[in-house]
Amino acid sequence: MDTLDTIFLAQLLGVFTLVLGLSMLVKQKMLMNIYEDFFKNRTLVYFIGAIEMVTGVLMVLRHNIWEGELATAVTILGWFLLLEGLVYMFASRGVLKGFANFLHQKPAFNVIAIGVTVLEHV
Repeated sequence: MDTLDTIFLAQLLGVFTLVLGLSMLVKQKMLMNIYEDFFKNRTLVYFIGAIEMVTGVLMVLRHNIWEGELATAVTILGWFLLLEGLVYMFASRGVLKGFANFLHQKPAFNVIAIGVTVLEHV
């Protein structure tokens, strides 16, 4: 794996998480409702889970580097995508409802939004 690949993936993920986190903070009420609707739609959750799982597998297979801070952060994000995708694919309706309820709490939503925005850019 080339250092340029690590930098490219870090930039791609950095821009994505920055936009995602900022949109979560700016459009909080709308996104809370979207997430609630999302977790009610089992087909959509499974489909998004499959996409996340495939993306995570691609990242893990192509970039499973645990040396250096940047490379390790990219690798961890790849593993996170893989695991989150699997959770979405196999989670019960009760677990999905719990996710929706958790995200519908404003303090929890704010912590996640700030975490997505800031932690990837530290």
